[in-house]
Amino acid sequence: MIDGIKLYLKDNYNVLLKILNYFKYKDINKHDYEIRCAKPDGDNNSTVRIKLNEHLTSNDFSLAFKGDLFGLISKHSDLTYGEVINIIKLIIDKKINKIESKSEIFDGFFDETYVEYDYIIQEYSRDILKEYEQCWNKRFLNDNILPGTQIKFNLGYDNKSERITIPWFNSEGNVVGVMGRINKDETTKYKYLPLIAFPKQFFLYGLYQNKEYIRNNRVYILESEKSVMQLDSMGIHNSVALGGNSIHNYQIEELLKLQVTEFILCFDEGLDIEVIKTAISNIRECLFMRDDVKIGVLLDKKNKIIKKGSKCSPTDLGLVAWNELINSHIIMGR
Repeated sequence: MIDGIKLYLKDNYNVLLKILNYFKYKDINKHDYEIRCAKPDGDNNSTVRIKLNEHLTSNDFSLAFKGDLFGLISKHSDLTYGEVINIIKLIIDKKINKIESKSEIFDGFFDETYVEYDYIIQEYSRDILKEYEQCWNKRFLNDNILPGTQIKFNLGYDNKSERITIPWFNSEGNVVGVMGRINKDETTKYKYLPLIAFPKQFFLYGLYQNKEYIRNNRVYILESEKSVMQLDSMGIHNSVALGGNSIHNYQIEELLKLQVTEFILCFDEGLDIEVIKTAISNIRECLFMRDDVKIGVLLDKKNKIIKKGSKCSPTDLGLVAWNELINSHIIMGR
């Protein structure tokens, strides 16, 4: 497989260029049968050489590195060799179609790289999760996610990538994708990566597990999978996560099928107010000519509970803080 990818890239310069741009190599120039460029944190365009041969032999002369392209990228990033290959496969398969300079992939929701998926939805049986070790983990326990909750949401561990596995399900309980959370403390822009890529805008994390609690009830709409699991560990089950801060029509319709009475947006601290307004507008469009469903936003405007600049989720501070936020800091509207 790896040799096949190398041969493909050798003969498809435009795709190879897209990959180098994605990993932020600079001042890229092709000379006959090799590429010269600057590394992501450098400005010397002769530092990196990539030969357009069947091995994609690569050098970083500033580090005396010699290997292949995947090893070169791994050397310059926080990624393992296997993770580099997984991202390159996504680019080749056009599951990452468009890359702009304004963002970084997968760590948060379109933080620095705009990611556009092909809208091909693939479902898998739960047997696919047997590829990962089925276990709870201490890292999430330290984030107040109890072992019972981790088991309920089918968390596991991928020994190849050394990532905690977080499967996503559709409303029928079929696996549609798996996110992987790096099992390290150091800061990295690749904290979350898809182990099985999928278009998040068509799904809601926690909907399958929590739908009977959401039916005919208010629903708390959060950004991250972790927030849904934190609430579950508090005994609160009427929540879902977007995997980001954009809500799409399909997600709204999925909730309306459950006769939701209130949409309560509970975004992380510090989110731009325009993003919140857009989310409200999207929900309102789907509620056209309906007056039986309300929209609310959880906002700690004066940061009485959530520290300013913390980027915390409303669930990060525990049950007492959550209850105070829910009781005193929800602004209701239509």
